[in-house]
Amino acid sequence: MVVLTASVIHSAGLGVLYLAVFGTGAIAGMASLSMLMALPSQYLTSRTARTMRFLSLVVGLLTTALGLRILLANAGQLL
Repeated sequence: MVVLTASVIHSAGLGVLYLAVFGTGAIAGMASLSMLMALPSQYLTSRTARTMRFLSLVVGLLTTALGLRILLANAGQLL
């Protein structure tokens, strides 16, 4: 999306401005989504420490499995 838009903009100043606005929006969007996703765990943490340990374990296992899946899917390109 950035490359497509940058190819249309002929001014270097406007291109830098576009990248700055795009980058700021992307960071703000990711931060907002992270905060929104943290709210349920914040609520559960205040209720029980056991639930938080369980959620941490589940999230850790899922992210490790996802990372391994991506690694194995791209292993041919890495070698």
